[in-house]
Amino acid sequence: ARTTDFYKTDAGILQLAVGTYYQTFNVPPNGEWFYCATNYGTDEFHVGGDPSNSPWNNYDQTFNPGLTTRGNLQGMNVQWDAIYTGIGDANLLIQNARNSTSTSTAVKSTSLGEGLFMRGYSYLRLVSQYCGVPLVTQPTTLVTLEYTRASAQDVFTQVITDLDSAYNLLPNSEGHYPI
Repeated sequence: ARTTDFYKTDAGILQLAVGTYYQTFNVPPNGEWFYCATNYGTDEFHVGGDPSNSPWNNYDQTFNPGLTTRGNLQGMNVQWDAIYTGIGDANLLIQNARNSTSTSTAVKSTSLGEGLFMRGYSYLRLVSQYCGVPLVTQPTTLVTLEYTRASAQDVFTQVITDLDSAYNLLPNSEGHYPI
């Protein structure tokens, strides 16, 4: 049986990176709910003949994050939950890349850069959709029921910091992944 110490090894950190990629990009940009979440409410897009996704456009009392279905309306929490799971995985990857026992600088810096990129990307998606959101930058080890919403400025500052750091850590040409 593996323990969390496995994530500090080369094999463990690379597997953690793959899992983090999967979770970060688990919410695909397809389907009607994604279209509604990203396009409605703008001047170019309007609710068509089937009004079941109109809460995304109207932002009225029917825009309820606890709502799971209304006709073909997808749960408002699908994107939120999946992105925060990806952020949790990215935080775990960042922590373990920094604490890695690896002697390979390439594995450590590439994994750290990937974790920072995925966390920055995830927060960019959240702040773009919801404005200020809770900012969690450490792995969660306890059940937490309440979070404080950070300002959009604080979230954007974290996004810029993460993406700048990732840019400096990741290789800048193809074929240099440390496998």
